[in-house]
Amino acid sequence: MVAKILRLKAVTNLTGLGRSAIYLRMAQGTFPKTVRLGPRTVGWRADEIEAWIESRPVAHPAQGEPA
Repeated sequence: MVAKILRLKAVTNLTGLGRSAIYLRMAQGTFPKTVRLGPRTVGWRADEIEAWIESRPVAHPAQGEPA
């Protein structure tokens, strides 16, 4: 199976996080690490990003507020 690699723009679009937030979470060990694609290029494995998104808690509206 060939792993799909996502670049930063795709990861920010999928997660809603900015560049700084992504790299901060990587440093904290709470976000998938990058894979090196070239001397100055990195990406993220799509399956790891999707698993990270699925692991996030789902926000529910407060009682009495419209959904």
